[in-house]
Amino acid sequence: MAEEKETQLIPVIDISPYFSSNEAARKELAKAIDQACRGVGFFAITNHGVDLAMLETAREKSREFFRLPEPEKLLTPRPAPYILRGYDPILQESLYSTIGIENMVDFKESFTFGNPDIDPEDPYYFTPVATEAGHFVPNAWPNRPKGFREIMEDFYRSMNKLSVDMHHIFALALGLEEDYFDAMIDKPFTMGRIINYPAQPTPPEPNQIRAGEHTDYDNFSFLYTEEDAGGLQVRSRKGEWINVPITKDAFIVNIGDIMMRWTNDIWVSNRHRVINPPRDAATNTDRLSMVFFSEPNYDAVVECLPTCMGPDRPAKYSPISVGDYVKEKFTSQTTFQAWDEEDSERFDTQDTESRFRN
Repeated sequence: MAEEKETQLIPVIDISPYFSSNEAARKELAKAIDQACRGVGFFAITNHGVDLAMLETAREKSREFFRLPEPEKLLTPRPAPYILRGYDPILQESLYSTIGIENMVDFKESFTFGNPDIDPEDPYYFTPVATEAGHFVPNAWPNRPKGFREIMEDFYRSMNKLSVDMHHIFALALGLEEDYFDAMIDKPFTMGRIINYPAQPTPPEPNQIRAGEHTDYDNFSFLYTEEDAGGLQVRSRKGEWINVPITKDAFIVNIGDIMMRWTNDIWVSNRHRVINPPRDAATNTDRLSMVFFSEPNYDAVVECLPTCMGPDRPAKYSPISVGDYVKEKFTSQTTFQAWDEEDSERFDTQDTESRFRN
């Protein structure tokens, strides 16, 4: 019964109608997406068009990378606290810090990469704003495993295409023209990230879980992961933690802070976490996740969408540039400094019910 309720809260949505000319089916898809985004802000998508063989190869190369000796992985370190590139070892991030909670450390390791196809002749990627924030820092690739760079670049390109498709679907779901977001996502600083949550043969410290409670900062995120114990949880309407069911060959999609602001809090950027595995040796195993964070252009201005405001629902937030917002969050995540954004009370655990009201 519990699994049934969780599945209903986090629906599985077939997005193949988007790729068809059936307008009625496309409208039903848009309606289903809107309902999911107004609920817990999490849903799974199937028939997404991403090559499954490529995903499995990327997963195996990820496992090979994380099995390398620690000194070898550290040859591609993060270049700065606010720049998500390269390898981060265990206990080097605190997602709890991004919601203002200190002294809670993530028990995970990761490797992050950005756009492999930056045009060196385009000044947009090299403005002082872009350079200072490190939005388009070149990727640093490890020498091993063989083929790692190539498959991760394939993963990035495939996910970036899916990201554009999802922005089109979201625009339809919000009553906008299908290409509404196109001018704001044509030069994004999107990122791919592979994450290894190691087995825990000895109990972690009280302030260590696999990934701390947080919201994502982007427009939305794609997650391709495994159905293992010690997995992803999201909060229900009542503030209770529920397991996110994993559907084979599907991506989990969740709304991020930027999209929540764009929609005037109609769509939910919800808190989630990755819990520690049980102490049972059979289920206390490594867990691998592949994530794609869908960011807009760094100079895109996030302000209330025209279909998300009216006389009875004025705009709640002042306009803010995407780059400024995300840089502050990245820095908080990697320096363990609690973030105290002026409107951070909307993420307070005591305010769960109000965030689901439309």
